[in-house]
Amino acid sequence: MPDTNHTNPAEAAESIVNEGQNIRDRVRELVVRAVRERGIGIDELRDLAREVFEGATNGIKDALPDEQQSVLRRVVDGLSDGLAVAANATKLAFEEARDRGQAFAEDDIQQTIDDLKSLEECFVESVAGAAGKAKSGARQQAGELATHARRAFGAARPAIEQALRAAAKHPVTLAGEAGRTGAGVTRKAAGSLLQAMGGLLDAAGQLLAESGDAVKGDDSEETSS
Repeated sequence: MPDTNHTNPAEAAESIVNEGQNIRDRVRELVVRAVRERGIGIDELRDLAREVFEGATNGIKDALPDEQQSVLRRVVDGLSDGLAVAANATKLAFEEARDRGQAFAEDDIQQTIDDLKSLEECFVESVAGAAGKAKSGARQQAGELATHARRAFGAARPAIEQALRAAAKHPVTLAGEAGRTGAGVTRKAAGSLLQAMGGLLDAAGQLLAESGDAVKGDDSEETSS
């Protein structure tokens, strides 16, 4: 049975776009909160992105096409920002585990690396797929939104690459009881660490938002084109 105390990403995203205020920042916070509450792994971020984007498309189905595109582009930016926070948390989890002398199963490390490498394609596919199924003008804009998603992901790419480097140099253990102890831990690293970080998330998110101000350009909250 689902935990009713957890955030429903689709419903929350729908509310965010309906209210129309600080969409990018609030979507980023929604992604981080959902990762923390669910303790999800890198491999589950695709489904989370799809849920958020589908909720957003429901929230703007009655808006004019130009307004829909502007809002959904900001949702995409917020999703990318949230993925960057999750990737950074994964990197920190690897670093903390290494400092404790904790080794993970080799196949688990490799799966985490594969998940990180495929994250961009999964993200773009989630956006395009959700837009294509939308009962709104977003369906006609699926290609443009996918292009924007790929460009927006560029802001998250440095964090992904840092997480990849941390995973690649992490000590591994052979299969067996010790290996099974670590199995699954790395793929859940982002969620576990975000849970532990607690109040630090707000500060991290604010720094991310401030760094994003310089690259928002025509996708800013004040621009509707």
